[in-house]
Amino acid sequence: ASLLTGLYPPGHGSRHNGMRMRDEPATLATILRERGWATGAFVSAFPLDRRFGLDRGFDRYGDRMPRGPDGRLLNERPGRHTVDEALAWLGGIDGQPAFLWVHLFEPHAPYEADPSRVSDQGSLPVQTRYDDEVARADAGVGRLLEGLATRRSEALIVVAGDHGEAFGEHGEIAHSV
Repeated sequence: ASLLTGLYPPGHGSRHNGMRMRDEPATLATILRERGWATGAFVSAFPLDRRFGLDRGFDRYGDRMPRGPDGRLLNERPGRHTVDEALAWLGGIDGQPAFLWVHLFEPHAPYEADPSRVSDQGSLPVQTRYDDEVARADAGVGRLLEGLATRRSEALIVVAGDHGEAFGEHGEIAHSV
C-alpha cells in the first residue's frame, strides 16, 4: 500500500498483512489509468490479494493462487507463473502507455532449493536454498526485461523490496523485527 500510494501506513490504513487499504487515497494505478494508461498488476503471494484493496486502479489484477495437492489454495505461486501472466498481458496492449507492477515472492521462507540440483530440500543449508530463490527471482526479472522488447528503451524500471532476510546478523533470524 505504501509503494502504491506514497503514504505511510497511517495514511492508507494498512499497517499489517491482511488489513484492507482505505478507499480514499489515490494510487499510482488510479492516477495513470485516469490519464489513459493501461494498468496491470501480477502478484505472487496472498498478502497482496485484491480483497485488501491493492487492485484499485488496475485494469487487470492477476492474484490467483494455485491449489496444493490437497485442493486448498496456496499462499504463493512461483514467480515464473506471475511473469508469464504479466508478459501475456503486456503483449495485448500495443502502443498504449502502460504501468506494469510485477511482484515476485522469491526469496521468501520456506526457501526451496533448485529442484534440478537436489531431490531432498532439507539436505542443503538454508543459505544455499535462499540463494537458489534469489537466482530464480533474478531469472524472472531477466525474462520480464526481455519481454519488454521494444518498450524497454523507453521504460522506467523500478525494482523495490519491502524487506530483507536475516541469517543471524544482529541476532535476527528471518524478518520479524
